[in-house]
Amino acid sequence: MDVGAKKYCILTSIFVTAISKNATSFRLSPRPDPRARLIRTPTPIMMADREQERGGDGQTKAPWTGSSSELIDQLTSSLPSAEAVKSNVLSGNAGERGEVFVAAQFGTLFLIATGAVPFLDELFEPIGILMMLVGLAVVYKSAADLQDNLSPWPMPSDKGTLVKTGLYRFVRHPMYLGLLLGMSGLSIFTHSFERLLLTGFLFCVLDAKSTYEEMALTTAFEGEFEDYKLEVPDKLIPN
Repeated sequence: MDVGAKKYCILTSIFVTAISKNATSFRLSPRPDPRARLIRTPTPIMMADREQERGGDGQTKAPWTGSSSELIDQLTSSLPSAEAVKSNVLSGNAGERGEVFVAAQFGTLFLIATGAVPFLDELFEPIGILMMLVGLAVVYKSAADLQDNLSPWPMPSDKGTLVKTGLYRFVRHPMYLGLLLGMSGLSIFTHSFERLLLTGFLFCVLDAKSTYEEMALTTAFEGEFEDYKLEVPDKLIPN
């Protein structure tokens, strides 16, 4: 046997001896159980849910085993009796119990449920056209009443006069009223909710503009405009 083989045999015998002496110290760790991942420590919420599933005595509630009629009886046991409701309906004097409000309530609920109002669509077009024509007429008459005082600016001109005749006898800003009538009519005629919202915004703009304009008119015409406001108290919409 050559020297290399002898060295190999010696090293192998030393390794085997070391392994045999220390065999008791080697322990293979057990293979983890995949089911262990499913085991969860119960949280307080889980404990409360489990307690709720049980009765007050800690015993698990039994599932419903009764018939459907018994279940219906159990659900309706807390409702008022039919005799009591009938007695309440028949009590009081007819015509004095607020029947109008009840009819309006249930009628509105019916219209909401069906999603349609009878004959309303047929009325939109003529109402819208009428409002546009009236609004156009009011704007035209207001411009005719102003004559040379007509201006888009809220500040009066240097040569302007205070107009108190024509439509200005009924409302202080009839031209703005005509614009609102015309735009409202257009919104109704076209079935446009967006146009109606914008008309509401136009009302806010014209109301602010008329307030600014009246401040300028008070300065320009002093006590004359204050007397006119007492004579015509309505600014945009006549009462």
